[in-house]
Amino acid sequence: MTTEAGGYVELRGGLMVPVDALRLAWALTDRDLILSQEGEKLKIKAADDGKPDLSEDEIAKIKQYKFHVLALLAYQPPEPTSLFAEPFEMP
Repeated sequence: MTTEAGGYVELRGGLMVPVDALRLAWALTDRDLILSQEGEKLKIKAADDGKPDLSEDEIAKIKQYKFHVLALLAYQPPEPTSLFAEPFEMP
């Protein structure tokens, strides 16, 4: 897993997204903005149904990473697997 700016991260199941797209999605949701998908459109709204207050930099990043954020919204992680190939018992 690469975490430096400009790198990619692979999620369970093989979805690879830019770290910056993941950080953008986290930053928007940390501000209580609601992200959703309508067809090929990424919808962003404020929790109070008002217009979200986005900076020019955020708008540019949203345009840049739109399809990656849409992929994150559609992502369904696979069921977790055991850490051990066989049942493990403590001696």
